[in-house]
Amino acid sequence: MFSLPENASPNPALRAQLEAQLGFVTTLSQRAIELLARMSELNLQITRHTLETALDTGRQLAACTDPMQLVPTAMRGWQPLGEQLRNYQHSLMGVIAEAQTGLGQAAQAPNLAQHMAQDVAQSMAQGAAHAMAHGMAPDGAAGAGQRHH
Repeated sequence: MFSLPENASPNPALRAQLEAQLGFVTTLSQRAIELLARMSELNLQITRHTLETALDTGRQLAACTDPMQLVPTAMRGWQPLGEQLRNYQHSLMGVIAEAQTGLGQAAQAPNLAQHMAQDVAQSMAQGAAHAMAHGMAPDGAAGAGQRHH
């Protein structure tokens, strides 16, 4: 995962928010790449099976000497393709369901980070209010109303 340089933001709440967003985009990108890789593999498998079936059926048809056997030979050759297409559809639906679940989990992560960033911002605001109430600037320096001697 990528990280921000230490001097990217002096504000911890902003830094936390930026890191959360960067983490979210990184996770989303990784999930998308995994999904594309799995779908590509499925597409390659079905293409390979289709070509093999077509070539085998073509060879069987070319070897037929009786014209009355052409249709039954073609039908026998294409039956395995229907089974392969059903398997492809089942596998594709599984990949899509997994992707939907994974992306849903990834989408929930920024909400946690956002709540953490809000908590940090709220504690900083409370700290600043406390410092102001005691006559100090939020960074710990003397307030504008106090003079240095």
